[in-house]
Amino acid sequence: MSRLSDRLQQVLDQLGSTASALERSAELPAMTIAHMLRGVHPRSERFSKLLAVIPEPAAHDLLVAYLLDDCPERWVPHVQIRMKGSPNEAATELPLNGNDTVGRTPATQARRVLDEMRSAIDSGDTELAKWLATTGQLFIGRKVFNSHGQAA
Repeated sequence: MSRLSDRLQQVLDQLGSTASALERSAELPAMTIAHMLRGVHPRSERFSKLLAVIPEPAAHDLLVAYLLDDCPERWVPHVQIRMKGSPNEAATELPLNGNDTVGRTPATQARRVLDEMRSAIDSGDTELAKWLATTGQLFIGRKVFNSHGQAA
């Protein structure tokens, strides 16, 4: 999961807003935020419109997440981003720990776990894939079938 999608989900949760309501407020095309939540970076003009309707300091947090997503992961701990709100304001150093869980909502944490599981399966974790194909089905309310096609 991208940092931007993590932060955006947090902002939606904090604002108590839906993606479609935020899109209307920012005059963005439908599904723009849904794509961002899936890890797709928006075009800069769309991101600017979104930032314009997000209150501070959440807008700064989104911008930092947007910038860090493009940084090679290996270099993230070495990057320091300094931001100024206006020419008269002192620069603010923002924390860059991409692995923190402070302030994450249960929805954000669940998405991170699902993304990590998807990545592990895509990388060949057959044990996890087998577990998810059987036991994991219980979490979504479907019957689990054994290798003979019978309900377990």
